[in-house]
Amino acid sequence: MPIALTCDCGTRFEVDELPPGQDIPCPECQQPLSIPAGQEVPPRTSLLALLSIVLALIGAFTIVGTAAAVIVGLIALYQIRRQQPRLQGKVYAQAGIVLGGGLTAISLLFFSVRERIPVAAWLRQRLLAGQTEPLGSDEVSSRDGRCQFTLSQKRWLRMIGDRGNDPAVDDLQRKRELLLVHVERRAFLDVARDALNTPESVGDYKGQIAFELYTERPIFEPEDDDERRPSRRFREERDSIQSNALAEVNGYRGHEWIFEARRGSHNWRFLIRAYRDARPGRRTVPPMYIVRAYAPVRDFVALEKELRQALDSIHFAP
Repeated sequence: MPIALTCDCGTRFEVDELPPGQDIPCPECQQPLSIPAGQEVPPRTSLLALLSIVLALIGAFTIVGTAAAVIVGLIALYQIRRQQPRLQGKVYAQAGIVLGGGLTAISLLFFSVRERIPVAAWLRQRLLAGQTEPLGSDEVSSRDGRCQFTLSQKRWLRMIGDRGNDPAVDDLQRKRELLLVHVERRAFLDVARDALNTPESVGDYKGQIAFELYTERPIFEPEDDDERRPSRRFREERDSIQSNALAEVNGYRGHEWIFEARRGSHNWRFLIRAYRDARPGRRTVPPMYIVRAYAPVRDFVALEKELRQALDSIHFAP
């Protein structure tokens, strides 16, 4: 059993157990010290065992933190087994392993079934409190009442003032006639009315849509469209947009575009449709109605059927 010795010079060190009365030199001052009988080094608690518990508690539900707690706990058990009785803390190491393993399992279970748990919806409603209002009906329309469509009022809310606050797409949500946000997902659906940029063909509106999505607004003049700068990928992205003509709806000709764009730290997918009154007898060029459904790709895939149903229900009042 190791023995702890303290020299008159203040140096403290340990030596293997030797017969009492035998002298041993101090490693600092070389003064000979006699080994007393029965003096032993008191056991100490493993720091890794304590760290295992700390990681399990601090990293709860993070998977990485709890998994690290299990690994550190196993290493602590190995060291304690090799250095007994000088090293203690077996109970702490075991507690860290149990806590870390249990919390890791719970975290994995939660992430695998989170779509079935209404926690996400509850959190989004709390974050959007005071910024949204219920639809009141499954039938919604643009501000002028002309463009109408149907969706579930239980799953969508209207942004007050038709203005969003998501930093990834905030610059795209200005000057909207209608802006809806999904309760459970990070998804939006909006309507705009453009009476200025009206090309001869609805399909030619692609350039305006690309300009809207692939250009940047100046930081100090966010509302000035004349100062917007095309991004380096503007032309490439504009030409890669998927385009499809749509059947007429109440005399309105339509076109659809699908594409992705990097917004913030995620890739977003956009489903956009543009409609314009094509009935004869118009003296002036009618405005273009643009309806967009968009979300980060993962959320878009989960909601694609619902988003398409909403856009397929579009009709126009006389």
